[in-house]
Amino acid sequence: SLQALHLPENDKPRISIVIPVFNKALYTYNCLLSLCATETDISTEVIVVDNASSDETAALLLKLTGNFFFISNKENQGFVNACRQGAAMARGEFILFLNN
Repeated sequence: SLQALHLPENDKPRISIVIPVFNKALYTYNCLLSLCATETDISTEVIVVDNASSDETAALLLKLTGNFFFISNKENQGFVNACRQGAAMARGEFILFLNN
C-alpha cells in the first residue's frame, strides 16, 4: 500500500505543476514523492489530471493532501486537453507541465 503524500498548503503558490496522467500509477506516485522530497523555498501546487485511468491511479489520488489537486476525467481527453484543464485550474504565477 502506498503512503499518503502531503504538500504544504499555500493560497498563492508561485508555481503550479500540472501533470496529465493515464495509468502508470507507480510512475505517478514516484514522481509526486520526488516533488514532496525536494527542498525548496518556492511555494508550489500540484494539479494531477487523470485521463480516465483504469489502474490504481484513482486510489493514489485519494492519498494526496495539502496543495495537491486533481481532475478525474470520465474519458481520456488526450495530453493537450489535460494540460489545458490543469492550466485553467492553476493559481500559480508560473505553470510547469510535467510528465509522470
